[in-house]
Amino acid sequence: MRRPLPVAILLAVLLAAPALGALWPQRPFAGCGVLVVAEAPEGGAADIVMYVEPGVGRMVETRSDRLPRLAGSESEPVLAVMARRGGWVQLAYDDAGRTGWVEKRRSWKFLEWPEYLAGRELQMLSGVRKADQAVKGAPSGEALVLGSVPPLQPVRVLKAEGPWALLDSPSGWIKWRDRDGRLIIGTPEGDELEKR
Repeated sequence: MRRPLPVAILLAVLLAAPALGALWPQRPFAGCGVLVVAEAPEGGAADIVMYVEPGVGRMVETRSDRLPRLAGSESEPVLAVMARRGGWVQLAYDDAGRTGWVEKRRSWKFLEWPEYLAGRELQMLSGVRKADQAVKGAPSGEALVLGSVPPLQPVRVLKAEGPWALLDSPSGWIKWRDRDGRLIIGTPEGDELEKR
């Protein structure tokens, strides 16, 4: 007669797991930069064909408004680029992080992270470790801690070097991606970074 208690505990854990995942959703991987997908000629989302490898193994046909975006509008999304090979970029095509290769079009613009971050107003995302919220006196883990940036507080990035961003106010350096390569900061309007 003691069997129901372990089964009840297991059932409670299984039912609570999705709710716990919603508290701190996975932040997207930063990759090597961003792709700004220009609007399609008709004014809607761009049609996208994804491949297993650049030009080999057609796997997914979708539209740009269906891809996980970091910022921008549905018709001109900003997407994280995981890798580049020649004129091809590797993008995530779903929230599970599965990726495919897309041939970059002339109207699309690739920006490396330092170029994209410079001059932008961003904010710390939710679910970031306290250590990654620290504002430092130099772009180094061993540098003096000057303060911290709480989640959702807007900050202006002056420039980026490696995983570090120099802030205008509060003045100092903060990491913009964590040691696992996931984004720590995102856009203040909430966009997709904050919804995931």
